[in-house]
Amino acid sequence: MRLRKYMVAFAMAVLLILSLCACKKSSEPGKRTGSGKGVQDVLDEGVASESTSEEATTEEKTTEEKADKTTEAATETSTENSTEDNTTAEGQKEATVVPPEIDVDLTKLSSTMVYSEVYNMMVDPDSYEGKTIKAYGPFSVYTDEATGKVYFACIIQDATACCSQGLEFQLAGDYTYPEDYPNVGDMITVTGKFSTYTEDGYLYISLLDAKLE
Repeated sequence: MRLRKYMVAFAMAVLLILSLCACKKSSEPGKRTGSGKGVQDVLDEGVASESTSEEATTEEKTTEEKADKTTEAATETSTENSTEDNTTAEGQKEATVVPPEIDVDLTKLSSTMVYSEVYNMMVDPDSYEGKTIKAYGPFSVYTDEATGKVYFACIIQDATACCSQGLEFQLAGDYTYPEDYPNVGDMITVTGKFSTYTEDGYLYISLLDAKLE
């Protein structure tokens, strides 16, 4: 009888030890029991999820930064092009108001040099053909009584005012004398293209397409 009690008690102790071992194994971290998840598995999945989220956020930021840089570059290019267009337009506008180039400016010469230059024009007109001439002096008018033709000139005098030479000119456009012309003796500045023509066997010089100032 006493032996049976000992055997029963021994069997119960063995069962108790086996139960404790089984509980200990199932509670170890990182171990799976059946289809359940351990604490470490959950942590690993959380870390992986955070890493994926961080990577996605980083990619989104990188994409946004690239888009911002592209937008900035396009804006700068547009601004540069706009500036270049404005500069070009201003340059073209200025070019339209630039006065014609003056080849011979008699207004900047002394009285002696002016008279000498005009004398050279009479002697060697071929050297001045097609050049733009600018002159200053009293306005003069001559009417040919035989033909009725009217001639207009800017008078060039020498330093002593004892000799003078008329530099004929023909205004560009439709003008009527005397309404559209200054009074005889008024000081004028005339600019025109040097040209020659022959009339009654004589060679004359004239400034064509002339403008008065």
